[in-house]
Amino acid sequence: TDSSCATERRNSLKRCSILLLLTLAASIGKAQAETLTLVTEKSSEYALYLHDPDDDGLRFAVNELRRYLSEMSGVQLPIVSGRRPPQAIAVGKAAALALGLDINDYTNHEEGFVKSVQPGRIVLAGHSRRATLYAVYDFLEDLGCRWYAPNFEFYGKSKGEFVPGKSILELETGLTVKSPTFSYRAKRVEEGWSVTPERLTVMIDWLAKTRHNVFNMTIDYGGTGRIPYEDYRETIVPEIKKRGLLLHIGGHNYSLFLPDSYFDDHPAWFGMNPQGRRVPMLAGRVNFNTANPEAVETFIQNCKDWLSNHPEIDLFSLVPEDSPVWDSSPESRRLGSIPYRHALFANQVLGELKEEFPHLKVTLPAYQALIRPPEGVVFEDNAQVGIAMIRRDNTRAFFDISSQKNLYYLNYLWQWQDSGAIQGQISLGGYYRRYAFRSLPIINYSVLQADLKYASMIGLAGLGEYGEPGDWFTFELIHYLTARLAWD
Repeated sequence: TDSSCATERRNSLKRCSILLLLTLAASIGKAQAETLTLVTEKSSEYALYLHDPDDDGLRFAVNELRRYLSEMSGVQLPIVSGRRPPQAIAVGKAAALALGLDINDYTNHEEGFVKSVQPGRIVLAGHSRRATLYAVYDFLEDLGCRWYAPNFEFYGKSKGEFVPGKSILELETGLTVKSPTFSYRAKRVEEGWSVTPERLTVMIDWLAKTRHNVFNMTIDYGGTGRIPYEDYRETIVPEIKKRGLLLHIGGHNYSLFLPDSYFDDHPAWFGMNPQGRRVPMLAGRVNFNTANPEAVETFIQNCKDWLSNHPEIDLFSLVPEDSPVWDSSPESRRLGSIPYRHALFANQVLGELKEEFPHLKVTLPAYQALIRPPEGVVFEDNAQVGIAMIRRDNTRAFFDISSQKNLYYLNYLWQWQDSGAIQGQISLGGYYRRYAFRSLPIINYSVLQADLKYASMIGLAGLGEYGEPGDWFTFELIHYLTARLAWD
């Protein structure tokens, strides 16, 4: 009717008027927001304040800030330690405190950071080495920097990043506190088809810039000798540690700690294939006999020896060989189901490693024959679990139960959460980039976002995702989005 149309027009006009007023208010508020000029016409009154010049991590963070500010504006800010300068950018927790800002008042998260921009006093500080570095990169993002990809050589002069050129650097004043959604944000290098020390170095550099906290590498992929950690250790460990990142080493590694060379002298240590014959682990594709005490003891001692010689490692994978047949010997079968007997073995390893390496976290797989949580076993508290959804339906979110493939994994994920078997963290192995060098297709980006929102909602610890330098350009957006979404 005419009256209802008139009423609707009046309501529509009211809505438009309210929207206009809100828009004007937002514009006025933005116009009134105070700005701080950091650099103007090739000069700046600010100095970078470093409270502890002997701290390698803080010195690296300050140098990164100085380098990018110079690349943007052409101005190299001086670095000052000791007495604080009158106009200061304080980097690090101690420098912040010297300028009167205690970050404990704002965050107690290990990776939380505070970014405070006030006239004469800019503070970039976190509770850990990497958190302070995150604050620096977040500050540079405010000025327009973006790190879309590692600076691999195939990007050429453009690199994988964007650094704007500006004669004037201005910032809005205010205080921001940030911390990550997920506590485990890892990039994993496994197959090593295109890995070089130089490429791993630029990858590690990019991990810090995109707020990853873990670099994950195999000891020796499948025993092939193709990507042995020892060949890269000298190059990558200093790069990881000065950024405060965590080093996660492992992969499918049982044959490395009970190698086939033991077989001739100790055949009883090894598994029995379905034909009733004991075979070496790698050559015969059968996991070893975890019911044999001597085999388990030797395995654990070899783990301890290796870890003692590699004190830089923060996380260690305890993962059987890929796609193995499980030992069918009578003594193994008497122990019970495959998940149960593996849990008994894993817990023995966990207990002994915890005693000797109390800082070390150990990752167990929920994968293939071990996808189901063991009944009646509670793992030691140094364990965390990664659930590997390798054959999921990538066209739909993993919690979409209309997909039988996804329901399969979701069911086991819920079982792990409900079982109480794991006292530590449960993380997601998403396979968004897939794991093979030539894999296609590229996953739908809305699926990726929906997955991580759900993972956050149900309390998963985070995401471990593969990376291979040689095909990075193809999967560039996947890598970038997993990084951004794992942080927030």
